[in-house]
Parts: sequence; C-alpha cells; structure tokens
Amino acid sequence: MAPSAFPQDLPPRPGPSGSSGDSWKDRSCPGFRSCLWFDWDAYDLAASKDDKAVLARRVCQWVVLVIYGMLGVLGLVRGAYGANVAGWVVGAIIVVIAFFCMVHLLAGIGQARGQRKVLGRLVGRWHFDVFLAASALIFVGLLVANFIHSFPLGAVGYLTTWYGMWVLIVLMWWITTWSPEPESYV
Repeated sequence: MAPSAFPQDLPPRPGPSGSSGDSWKDRSCPGFRSCLWFDWDAYDLAASKDDKAVLARRVCQWVVLVIYGMLGVLGLVRGAYGANVAGWVVGAIIVVIAFFCMVHLLAGIGQARGQRKVLGRLVGRWHFDVFLAASALIFVGLLVANFIHSFPLGAVGYLTTWYGMWVLIVLMWWITTWSPEPESYV
C-alpha cells in the first residue's frame, strides 16, 4: 500500500452535539443572544446616571429613535406610501423594519469604544458623541419642518436630509464596526 499524503496525527473530533454544553444556536450564531440583534443596555438611561457623557449620548439616541418613529408613523398617516390598503401595509412593514434597523445602528454607535483611523485621522468616542448630538438636532429640525409643512429647501431638501441622515448613520455605524486602533503610549 502506498503511503498516504493525508496526515495521520489529527486532533480528536469534538464529541456528539450537546456534549460540550453548547447548543446549536451558540455554535452557529456565537454572538446571537435573542431575536433582537442589539443590546437594550445601549439605551438604559438609569444605568448611566453617574456618567454625564453616557447619559447625554443615550438621551440623543432616544431623541433620534422617538422622532424617527414619529416621522415614520406620520408618513403612514399622511399617505406617503399610497392611499390604498396595500400601500399602507407595505409602508407599515417598511417603517417597522427601518425602525429596528435604526435601533441597531444607534446602539452600535452608542456602544463604540476606542479610536478608528478614518482617512488618516483618528475618530473616537468624542466624535461619535458629537455625531449623535448633531443627529438629534437634525431630527428635531425634521420633525418641526414636518409639522409646520415648511422646509428651507422644500420637499426635495427635506427628503435629501432624511435620506442623507440614513446614509450618515449607516456610515458612522460602519466605522464603529472597524477594529479599534491599538493604544499608543509614545
């Protein structure tokens, strides 16, 4: 018999399913803890009483979420998705999915730690906090403009701001998913 090229000294295979204490879900989805893909602790105002920066960050997150939800419901009520039942149902599904996506994105921004290098510059916690505060102010402006039916640049400016904020929030969240730069003590 010819010698085999396959190694003979392989490590032992793991035991049958469940023998190591891990469930199928834990092995297949290691970071998945519930049906929601974000941590509610990112929005806990009571846990952040001692740290004013964390409290301000979470208040800004809540302001953006509440106004975002209100604007989504207002869009449904005002018929932005169509005047028929099918348009309203599809619009409601879109609003709910978009709301939970926004919850996930803001939780990621709010829980970011460390600094990331973006275009040669370090972006850190302070930058993320300023972004959340600016986002809260812009969403307040969008809500006010929605109620007074006036926006400085008209409907195109309103929608550009709305979708622009979506893009900016997704981009900022994407930056928070990057690995933080190692601390330098030089």
